[in-house]
Amino acid sequence: MKGIVQGQESSAANPVLVLLVRSGQFLTDIVAGTYKIDAITGDTAVELVPETAINIAAVGIGGGQRLLEGQYVILTGPTASWGLGTHRAVLTYQLAAGGTTYTQVTEFEVISSSDWVSCQQFVSYASTRNLIREKIVKASTPIATLHRATNRVSVLLEQLCRRCFEPRFMTYELDGTGNQFLFLPDAIIALHDVELVDVFLNETQSTYDRTSYLVYNRHLSQPGAGGDDRYNPKIERVLWSVSRTMWSEGMPVKVGYYPWPEGRKNVRVVGVFGFTDPDPHADAGTTLGHTPEDLTAIVGALVARQLANPRFDDVLVHQPGRLRSAKTRDQAVSLSGGSTGLYGSATGDPLIDQMLVRFAAPITVRYTDEKRINTP
Repeated sequence: MKGIVQGQESSAANPVLVLLVRSGQFLTDIVAGTYKIDAITGDTAVELVPETAINIAAVGIGGGQRLLEGQYVILTGPTASWGLGTHRAVLTYQLAAGGTTYTQVTEFEVISSSDWVSCQQFVSYASTRNLIREKIVKASTPIATLHRATNRVSVLLEQLCRRCFEPRFMTYELDGTGNQFLFLPDAIIALHDVELVDVFLNETQSTYDRTSYLVYNRHLSQPGAGGDDRYNPKIERVLWSVSRTMWSEGMPVKVGYYPWPEGRKNVRVVGVFGFTDPDPHADAGTTLGHTPEDLTAIVGALVARQLANPRFDDVLVHQPGRLRSAKTRDQAVSLSGGSTGLYGSATGDPLIDQMLVRFAAPITVRYTDEKRINTP
């Protein structure tokens, strides 16, 4: 979840809120779209920016909002009068004139200028609205305090799991493998481009045609049927049949592969990445997914502990997994870890640790004389 510093705004020069549009494996442009912005507190939504048409022209051309293919900045206008807390942008768009209208909802937080200088400093995987509404924290807790706590916990979880849990436009410079597979460090939502790079000049030599490789994002495009590529994200260079007699049911047949050129940081992959869960009732070809609800629950639990004991000196609050036995009348407590207090746990709670296993990036092994193995 993004944060907009109170008094700043999302603009072409500072594109904090961005509509990301996916069609299958790639980002794609829209033909028309609208957006509106609400402040949401409890069960009430207050409109701050009325429904406005998206200018699909490129940024710099008559107020255009298109940043790159499939990316459109959402303009908030002045935000000095906006209250701290949870807001949402409701985005609608069409991929073809007169075609289906798709809806995308992006929640964000308005954060205090006294705590945050830049919008890019903030990340949160739990909204202050839900933390208060679900009574995970007290309703009297200052919103600015919640922002500091959710940011701290969210950054910690990204470090522990070695991934992000929202759609982010990123660039990876990867080592060419010398075989048909190129493995990515985070789950693929949609790609923008794959480029061959001259590492010495730091220049793009060529851009790969989109028909020359396969993008594995089946957890979104084929949820529940095609496999979960979040744990093994990759792109594959392929050779398609060129003879019509080799086609099957009107579809091209993969008859071989081309290798990615071997090298160091010689392949640049640009796109939208992040470990998101598929939206069950959205169009599989366009949805970006959402932050996993279990991860949001973990953020809430850890935030509640921080607020209950901000000095981290209460073992029963921060390391409940150490509790071995207790007596209510005599108030006797027995903890594991002995006098040193050593306890092997990422969060101090075995239940939360077990929940985090689903979100952790797979372990990778590198060694000096490693051989490149051609495996999917």
